[in-house]
Amino acid sequence: PNVEKLHDMQGQVQGPLAVASGVNADNLNSMMPYINHVLVSTGINADFYNIDPQRLHALMAVRDRQLTVFQQKLA
Repeated sequence: PNVEKLHDMQGQVQGPLAVASGVNADNLNSMMPYINHVLVSTGINADFYNIDPQRLHALMAVRDRQLTVFQQKLA
């Protein structure tokens, strides 16, 4: 996903913004300031039918770090 496009879209939608393609642990950090929801499949899959626990853990770790930063800014 193009982060600049997400930034532009965020300013034009009235409500939550979700990304449903191309999300993984390597790019989630740059998208989080602009999105409210993420739908993930291949970014955490080992194959078509199975989730890769390490990829899932890595994605959730990125999410947790960003949420901690966000909460600290609010405090």
